[in-house]
Amino acid sequence: RQMCIRDRLTRSQDGNLVVEINASVRLAQQQMELTGTTEPLLAAMRRARTRLEQAALPQLGGLQRALSADIERLQAADYVDAVGIQSSMDEVLRLVEDMPLLNGVVAMGRPLGTQPLSGLEGEDTQWRRWWRAVWDDTRQLVRVTRIDRPESALIAPDQAYFLRESLKLRLLHARVDLAARQYGQARGELQAITALIARYFDPASRTTQQVATVLQQIQSDVRDVQIPRIDDTLTALAAATHP
Repeated sequence: RQMCIRDRLTRSQDGNLVVEINASVRLAQQQMELTGTTEPLLAAMRRARTRLEQAALPQLGGLQRALSADIERLQAADYVDAVGIQSSMDEVLRLVEDMPLLNGVVAMGRPLGTQPLSGLEGEDTQWRRWWRAVWDDTRQLVRVTRIDRPESALIAPDQAYFLRESLKLRLLHARVDLAARQYGQARGELQAITALIARYFDPASRTTQQVATVLQQIQSDVRDVQIPRIDDTLTALAAATHP
């Protein structure tokens, strides 16, 4: 009779352990589906394997082996670092306001040559100083600039504001697509942002170059991946729950 009681207690403890592992693994699986990262599921499965190793129950050896096999597959799987990408997007959002518009550079233009007019050599020094001062003032008024994209020079101040706001809105759309794991749509938004920056902002600016580099890295990181399933673990859990 005492052996029967011990057997029932042992089975009850084994069952409780399996139920707890099943609940933790399935909860972590839901978190993985929401976040797109395997870390919550890997952490839960490693804890479950450790508990099984400590319990040293032969009847749960199949579950332990299934956990180990699925852990190896998850560790080897490629995944999108959504948290890191969102951090990079936040950096771009901060830098949007600091990027100089191309029409600002066009408005400043390029000054005429700094050499004084010919024919002044040998003239009175005071006369040359006066003429140089006049020339310096005059050349500040006349600037020569080549405009490769005329439409960029015609942006009014209020249009520049809406242009920056449009960039921010597209970045937010890309964040939403990333969270929903709509990676193709996210890449489309990022490509549109890159095109707007190349068209309307000064490419010689260090800030613009920094934003372009970050956007290029984000686009390479946002790629379609397939997270492995943990069918072996779920099947072993079902078998252990209903022996």
